[in-house]
Parts: sequence; C-alpha cells; structure tokens
Amino acid sequence: MHKVKAITIFSGFLLLISCATTPTSERPPSWVNKGTIGFPGDKGDYFYGRGIAMKSINPVIAWDKADHRARVNLSKSIDVYVASFLADFMEERPDYFNPALAASDEFTKSVTKEISETVLRGCEIYKRWKDERGTCYSLARMPKSMANSALMGIMERDRNKIFSEIKAEEALKKLDEELKKRDIREKAMWEKINRMGKGGEGTN
Repeated sequence: MHKVKAITIFSGFLLLISCATTPTSERPPSWVNKGTIGFPGDKGDYFYGRGIAMKSINPVIAWDKADHRARVNLSKSIDVYVASFLADFMEERPDYFNPALAASDEFTKSVTKEISETVLRGCEIYKRWKDERGTCYSLARMPKSMANSALMGIMERDRNKIFSEIKAEEALKKLDEELKKRDIREKAMWEKINRMGKGGEGTN
C-alpha cells in the first residue's frame, strides 16, 4: 500500500516537472510579430505598446522588464499623437495662441511630456506571451480618450497662459471639436482596413 502511494506521488512529481519545463508550442499571437500596428478590431480606440525581455533566472524580473518596455513604447506613440495634433492645430489657428508660446517648441514638448506621464498611470498590461526560449512579450494599451482628456485638462488649466485672452473660450471649444474629428477619421481608417482584411489577427 505504501509502495503504491509512493509511486503515485513520484509520478505526480514527474508530471509537474514535465509541465513546468515543456516549451511553449502554441503559435505566437499576431501582436508579438506586428507590435503596435494592425489592431482593427478596436477601431483605433487604443494606443498600444509592445515590450520584449530575454529569459532571466528570475521570471518576475523578466516580466517586469517586458512590462516596462511596453509602457515606454506606448508612451512614444502618445508623444507622436499629441505633438502632431498640437502642431497642426497651432498652425491652422495661430490667432488662438499667445504669440510667445506659438513660436516655442518647448511648449509642445512640455505638454506632450505631461500628458505622457499622466496617462501612463492609467495604462494596462493587456496581454502577455512567452516563447519556447523563455523570451517574454508584453502588450500595454490605453484608451485614446484618456490622452484627449488629459490634453483638454492641461489646456483648460493653463488657458490664461496658452491662449489669447479674448479667444480662450473659442479656442478650447475648437480644440475639443478637432480632437473628436481626428478620432472619427482614425476610426474610419481602421474600419476600412478591417473590411479589406489587412488587419491580421488583431490582438489574439
């Protein structure tokens, strides 16, 4: 009886070791290879960032590195999004802005940095995957609406410094309208990509 019990326990131990050391055999999800492009399923409502970390003796450290790199990658997308939007808006409506700020790159950089730091607190590690070599992949995502809200909040807070005094209210209203128009254009673009079947497998 004791012999049978010992054999059963030993067999279970071997099974656990086998499961723990078996390499990942499943096919990698599309985001592992495509990174931050090709997510038509969400209609462009999110920013994405992919992070990669090589195998480590401590798996927790490897995942922490992958998660951090995913967030950093995501923040770069936010920087480009905010900076390009502000540049276009300021070029189209220079009469809204304080002349000293409109001619300064530092203004755009400071706003972009603050938004990036603010919204990254709200980003999530959406997916993870590990390959057979132990390389860790993390996918961070964050709603674009958070970036838009952060931008509007900064502009409202510093309205007296940023805008011409007599046009501040009009400028904030126009800014909000243009953000919404941009979102609509981007959603339409992603829907078109989705219909054409060029978006791959999404975030599986």
